[in-house]
Amino acid sequence: MPRQIPFLLCIGFILWLLRQDVRSRGYASPALLVPGLWLALVCSRPLDFWVGTNAGISSTGGNPVNMMGFVLPMIGAFIILAKRGFSWSAFLAGNRAVFLLYLFYLISMVWSPFPLASCKRIFKDFGCVLMVAVVFSETMPVEAAKLLFVRLAYVLFPLSVVFIKYFPAIGRVPSRSGEATFNGVCWQKNSLGQLVFVMGLFLVWDWLDIRNSPDTPNRKLQLRIRLGVMLIGMWLLWVSDSKTSQICLALGILLFWATRQFLQWQHGRRRIIIGLGGVVCLLALNQSLGLTDHIAELLGREADLSGRTLIWKELLKMGTDPVKGWGFYSFWDTPKVQDFYDSEDFNHISEAHNGYLEAFFDGGLIAVCLLAVILLRAGKRVMDRLFTGTSFGRLAFVFWFLALIYNNSESSFFRMSPLWFTFLLFTMDYPSLPAGPASIAVEESEDAVHSAA
Repeated sequence: MPRQIPFLLCIGFILWLLRQDVRSRGYASPALLVPGLWLALVCSRPLDFWVGTNAGISSTGGNPVNMMGFVLPMIGAFIILAKRGFSWSAFLAGNRAVFLLYLFYLISMVWSPFPLASCKRIFKDFGCVLMVAVVFSETMPVEAAKLLFVRLAYVLFPLSVVFIKYFPAIGRVPSRSGEATFNGVCWQKNSLGQLVFVMGLFLVWDWLDIRNSPDTPNRKLQLRIRLGVMLIGMWLLWVSDSKTSQICLALGILLFWATRQFLQWQHGRRRIIIGLGGVVCLLALNQSLGLTDHIAELLGREADLSGRTLIWKELLKMGTDPVKGWGFYSFWDTPKVQDFYDSEDFNHISEAHNGYLEAFFDGGLIAVCLLAVILLRAGKRVMDRLFTGTSFGRLAFVFWFLALIYNNSESSFFRMSPLWFTFLLFTMDYPSLPAGPASIAVEESEDAVHSAA
């Protein structure tokens, strides 16, 4: 069978899914096309790949096609926010730590070996904040966030299956051992795994909200659609063999269920804080007893987390300035690290597989301390949102916790990725626009009705 046939069938299936979603929600904002297109590029591959230019410019030199793919949506976001009267002063006041670290990373171009590249990269990464601001400025920000991720899952999940099955030059990448790895619309398997686990949790959230909603003629079809797309995601997660993402999705679903139980506890906030303290103690025990060695072996991985611990030891020998680091995203372009990248033992390793270590390379202990402040402030905020009793608050806690876990073996902090975007979406504060708190209040009242039912 010609491969064009399954591709066309896939496009028809995607259009049908989107049409059903438009008919069922009764809510859509044309402005969401801007963060939607931007996030689609972040979740898949750069624009030059999809338009077929592949300019082949070096990583430090940049690519004008890819730059336009991010700059144009960012300009669109500024225009939307200006028209809506978005309060930047209130947004800045509520998220000082995040903006402070972005500012520090921008200043780091002064000592970066590649100042222009650092400036471009921090500029593009700041697009995450702009797109989150567009979602916050919607009349119904919670529903807008859900719509954005669910519809992207409708597009990217089926396309990934077709690329893996019928377009191996796109959907598969040979590993260092020569075996094919499955990456779908993404560059590599771990990116596909992150895409599936993040969007999978949004599908679970949407499925549960529909199940708890009043019965409508279209309700059963919508439940089956989301279940079917989730099953597609499960298959993609299985073939990608991304263990970190598999664990995060399973843990996320379990936590999303458990947070409903947390709300029924007496002194629930105190118990959760004690539990998080227990996790910290467990991590400390792991450093002395090597608990992850046994867990990794049970998961079919080497005791050194697929070589990660060895990579970390070697990278820490590269002479990073402990106070201010190399400059934002400059570490991997330095000649010494390029030799490490091309070495036989660490062929084509281009990230530390640890978000905290990447922060150290980017900005030294200053960046690590600022990141810690961001995580602590975000933790307090998601705790407050959790005890509002809304599904949004429960998922905010889940994504905050999963980001802490995920970045122990992969990198997403201040890296354009679906998890970083989602982390900002659920943990940043937003200005008190007339429509913003009202929409949250509406959702809280709806959740109370669903719970009573």
